[in-house]
Amino acid sequence: LGAIGAVLAVASSAVAQANDEVFPRLKWNFWTPGARASGMGTTFIGIADDATATVANPAGLVRLTRPQVYFEYKNVNLEVNRLADVDAFVTLDPTSFSTNVSSLSFLSASMPIGERLAVGFPPHQFLNYQETFSLAPRGVPATFSRSDFALFAVDGEADFRGVTWAGTVSLAVTDRFDVGFTFGMNQLSAESLAQRTNVAFGGAFPSDPTALTDTGIIANETSIDDSDSAPSFGFGALYRASETLSVGFNFVKGPRFTVSETQHLNPGFPDFNSLPLIEAVGFPKDVAINVPNRIGVGVAYRPVPRLLVGIDAVRIGYSSLVEDFTLIFDFGVLTGDEYTIDDVTEVHVGAEYNVITGSSPVFIRAGFFTNPNHSVRFNGTAP
Repeated sequence: LGAIGAVLAVASSAVAQANDEVFPRLKWNFWTPGARASGMGTTFIGIADDATATVANPAGLVRLTRPQVYFEYKNVNLEVNRLADVDAFVTLDPTSFSTNVSSLSFLSASMPIGERLAVGFPPHQFLNYQETFSLAPRGVPATFSRSDFALFAVDGEADFRGVTWAGTVSLAVTDRFDVGFTFGMNQLSAESLAQRTNVAFGGAFPSDPTALTDTGIIANETSIDDSDSAPSFGFGALYRASETLSVGFNFVKGPRFTVSETQHLNPGFPDFNSLPLIEAVGFPKDVAINVPNRIGVGVAYRPVPRLLVGIDAVRIGYSSLVEDFTLIFDFGVLTGDEYTIDDVTEVHVGAEYNVITGSSPVFIRAGFFTNPNHSVRFNGTAP
């Protein structure tokens, strides 16, 4: 019985590999599943003593003494902030678009084989991003090189889902040192649609940047309806230095996907009459979605029998999200190298205290973690 001190239903976000509006904040599920890890700030690399070790540190799976079935059902409120209002480029006040997403995010059936071997089969959802948004026509402030310019109004929707189907093998090399390997086949399904409608300029524009009207006539649209499969693997190690101290290591090589994006244009430019759309030259284009690699170390220490303290440090390679960057809109002046994302190191700290021992133990758990900024940056020069 666990009395959870802090349960965190959170997700890590970062921009994907195209300058289409549907790619602002894909929410990656890199957190260790399970109420216990959540209650300890998702600290588990140095602990790894139940079926969620298949994700946190596969070496720990060999600690199981009997078969274990584990599942996690997650409900997350995804919020994405966008500069959506007609005066948003002037005020810089964002609008929050919220979507509630529920899913069976983790399921594992694991079992020991003898005293030195264990196996597990852990389907794991690493991505479930759904959003619907609307952006008004937005005038570009006069501080930019052009003051008579406005962006199209946009209606968009996105549904990106990724699942890992994996198998884990964990081996006790010695009485104190364990290793584990996870091999997965990953499936990504991607659906998106963004329709951009033409803008009518009022007589007061550009002195009044809000003097804009959405005509409702589609100027162009981009869409994705594709899926892909790619392998991944993970390696973990766990060293029990003593009965009170253990040190863990975990590395995950993320899968690399490619999906196809199409753009259709209204041939009536610049008047944009209501004409049938035609496919743009050079489309469809391949969009790479490179799931970041992760490498982490963790330490677990038990200063007294009832208290367990853990700390993890995890390096996440978010920079892979701008490798092979695809320019859906380039206007002949961009190369894709203008977009960058920093790799970051997250720190997770947690503890649990055994309040009541016996056949029905009760624990109190608490923890926290850092989430350094890893938003996309444009380092080029605005045309």
